Amino acid sequence: MNKYALDEIRKYCRYVPKVKINYILKPIAQTIIKVDLLITPDWNFNPKWHLKSEVFWILFDDEQELLHSETFTI
Repeated sequence: MNKYALDEIRKYCRYVPKVKINYILKPIAQTIIKVDLLITPDWNFNPKWHLKSEVFWILFDDEQELLHSETFTI
């Protein structure tokens, strides 16, 4: 592939919506954990490819069952 084609592929890959997540876990009780999330969008917005907002899911599991799920919009 030439350099132009690679640059175009990189440009379109940056349009794929993704987020960066930082978290802090704080035990409250033996079976309860408080989770603080800092969610930062990490993609190039282009009105041709994206809606006004993007919906994401946050899922918490223990490898055996789903414990909690939430949606959020950016």
